[in-house]
Amino acid sequence: MKKFRIFYDKDAEAEWLNKLSDQGYQLKSFKLGMYEFEERDPGMYYYMVDLIDRARFDLEAYRAPLEAVGIEVITQFGNYVYIRKLKKNGPFMITKPVQDQIAQYNRIGLMFIAMMFVEYVAGLAELIGGILTGRPLPLIIGLVLVILGTCFLRIVIRIGKKVNKLDGR
Repeated sequence: MKKFRIFYDKDAEAEWLNKLSDQGYQLKSFKLGMYEFEERDPGMYYYMVDLIDRARFDLEAYRAPLEAVGIEVITQFGNYVYIRKLKKNGPFMITKPVQDQIAQYNRIGLMFIAMMFVEYVAGLAELIGGILTGRPLPLIIGLVLVILGTCFLRIVIRIGKKVNKLDGR
């Protein structure tokens, strides 16, 4: 089975993967928002999503200590690493320092700020073009882009709230 989803919150993504695992769908691969699942025993695994710094990331160095404690690295895409552990071996006991979690969410937030900025600039350019030419299509495209930018703004605000919660503010 394949499903398309986009998450900004890696914890919500892991929660979704765990719910699907409980229904018998185990993650096989991930790329560009497309999740591929295989049907296996329901509730077989716990899933976790980790955010890494690709510039300094060595997959083999990351994988070795995890596999030593029964954690499987499923796949890596971009800054995200998808890992799982058999439920019979107990839940994940991996925790990151709060400052590392804050840094992760700040990186995600910067990505969405960049996308928001691009959508707003392109949307405003289309709106101005549509107003100046009197054509409806650029107005519609511009409006869609501005709405998309606003969706990204909402995500940035949610990420900011999550960072503030982690930081104790």
